[in-house]
This record gives sequence, structure tokens and C-alpha cells, in this order.
Amino acid sequence: MRPEERESSWDYIRATLMLLGIPFHAAHPVSYEGWSVRSDSHAMVFDALITVVHQFRMEGFYIVAGYFAAMLLSRKPPVVWFKTRLVRLGLPLITCMILLNPFQMLASAIFEARQHGWDWNVVLANTIQYLSVLDFRWIRHLWFLIVLLEFSFLLFVLHKSGWIKPIQARMDRLLQGRTIKPRFVLIALYCAAAVTAICAELVLRRYVSYPHIVQQMLSLTIVTEFIRFLPWFLIGYVFFRHRNALNAFRQVGQISLAILAILLSAFVAIELAAITGHFAKGYLTNLSELLLGPAVSVLCCAFIYKGFGKLHRHGRVVQYFVDASFTIYLFHQPVIMMAFVLFMQDMTNPYLIFILLCASAIGVSMLADLLIRESLTASYMFNGKRPVRVLAREAPAVRPL
Repeated sequence: MRPEERESSWDYIRATLMLLGIPFHAAHPVSYEGWSVRSDSHAMVFDALITVVHQFRMEGFYIVAGYFAAMLLSRKPPVVWFKTRLVRLGLPLITCMILLNPFQMLASAIFEARQHGWDWNVVLANTIQYLSVLDFRWIRHLWFLIVLLEFSFLLFVLHKSGWIKPIQARMDRLLQGRTIKPRFVLIALYCAAAVTAICAELVLRRYVSYPHIVQQMLSLTIVTEFIRFLPWFLIGYVFFRHRNALNAFRQVGQISLAILAILLSAFVAIELAAITGHFAKGYLTNLSELLLGPAVSVLCCAFIYKGFGKLHRHGRVVQYFVDASFTIYLFHQPVIMMAFVLFMQDMTNPYLIFILLCASAIGVSMLADLLIRESLTASYMFNGKRPVRVLAREAPAVRPL
């Protein structure tokens, strides 16, 4: 396999995991668990969809993020790399917080007004109230950018200070040139994921006892997600430096598939029983989420990376979605919320609502991506980089003769 093919397959995985956010969030209004906007019509299949996708999507995404972070750090000095990450992640974060997330606050205000009798004065008052409070509403689905910035800062400090060198030396002695058994990688990642999930839960459990300013700080800095997803990011970093570990991770077979089927069935059954009220959330659901969930996450990611790792050639349509996946993700949730409160709140068929929400999110987000590509300023604001068409036009000029 040539290096460029390998990197292409990682782009494919990243785009797929990001685009899965559309059905994931479109399922929320028609799920039993509910959301900030929700329909009176529900279907259990959407709770199952949310439960399954939630258990591997961001875990797999942060493996990709760690892999690309290691790859870029191998080519650029830490300072240059970190400045690039600040622009690439920070500009879209600020832009979308200011320009897109207020629409989600407006959608929440419209939903609440329609629940208590339609009144534009109530909508305006609620929207102003949401806008005036600096809380998680300003972040919403952009939280992953904050976590990526925090991971980037962590790597920058480790590289700039030189602390990363003894760590890498130990990893090299442990992994370099050795044949690694798949179960070693799976068990190591499972243990790390389970421990960090428990740590994140301990922080979250004491949340209500913290002073208000501490609660705001924890909410805005996404501390629990930083803890929970750190091992996934670091394993991606290790995978770039040690391809034998990556190959071992991908070598899951029929036995692993059978184990995954059993664990996933049990996990989904417990989650759905708790959502529908068949039993209250307690020790069983906690054990399921903190011990069973990480095992499901590890095996799901292993099979995703095994299957998608074989896909190296992109057609024109696939390549478009690979390039557009970031913009589509930024726009899809505000579109879903606004489309629901404006056009679908009175609909009674949950399956039709889900399909229309997905179609609306894809259509509007693709249109936004096409418009952004036509503007250098908009591309920097929403993507933190120049448009693909500009890069393609400049590529021949910098290619060596």
C-alpha cells in the first residue's frame, strides 16, 4: 500500500464519521429520550440508532485526529503546527458560534413558544435570554473543536518542552519492530477508555455541588469529553508512529464480531430499557455505560478501521463529500433544528420527519459549502483554510519541475 493511499483512506473514515452526525442528530427529535426540540411522535428505532452511533462515532473520529496530528508534527515544527491548528480550528469555532448557533437558540425559543401557545414576543424574549447567557448553548455541536484545540495544545506543550521524547522512546522500545497481537491493542485501548470514562463520570457526578462559576468553566471547556476521548486521540498518535500497532488493531475476525454482537445487543437493550422507563437508571446502567460501553466502542472502531482501511480510491462524488464533510457538519445541526420547528413540528409520522430532516440538512449544508468555496474570506472563516478550488489551481505552480 502506498502512503498516499493510506492517508486517503483515513480521510474517507474521517468524512464518514462526520457525516454520520446528520442521521445521529436528525434522530433526536423523534426519539423517546428527547432533545431541545422534539416531536410528539416517536419510534424506538431512533433511540437504538442514537445509542449505537454515539458509541463509536466520536471515538473513531479522535483516532483519526490523533493520527493526522502525529503525521503533521512529523513534517512541521511544533510552533508552526500549533499556529496552523489555531487557525484551522479556532476560526470555524468562533465564526459558527457567532453566525450559526444563535439560530439554534432561536429554534429552541420557537419550540417552547409553540408548546405554550404561539407568540412572537415570547420567542423574542427567550432568544434574547439565551443569547445573553454564556453557557453550553453557544457551543452545542462545536464542542469537538474545543476538545481538538485542547488536545493540540497538550501535544504542543509535550513537543515544545521535549517531554514527548522519553515517552516516545519507551513506546519505541515496547512496540518497534515487534509483532503485536490484536488482543494486546484491543485490551490496552479498552482499559484506557474504561478508566477515563469512569474519571469523566466522577467529575460529572459532582457537577451540581460545584460553585456556579466552576460549573460554567467545566461546561465551556468540555472537561469531561477531554478526559473521555484523550486515549482515543493518543492511540491515533501511536498508530502513525507504529504501523504494527495499527495493523494489529485492524486484525479483528469472526470471534471478535460475535463478541461485538453480544455486547452491543446487551448494551442497546439496557439503554433502551432505561430510556423507556422499564427500570430506573442506576447501577446496571452505570456499569453498562462505564464498562460495557468502552468494549463496544473499541470493537466497533476496530471493524470500521478494518473495513474502511481497504478503500483507497475516491470517485468524484465521494471526493466531494470528503472535502465538504467539515462544512456540512458545521451547518447540519442548526438546519435540523430550524427545519423541524418551522415545518415539521406538527407532523405525526416520525419516519417521514427523520427522512425530511436528513434531506434538509444535507441539501442546505451542501449549498452552504458550495457558496463558501466561492469566497476566500468565507472559506477561512468556516474552514480555516483556502478553498479547495484555489489550492487545486495553485498546486501546479508549486510542483517541482
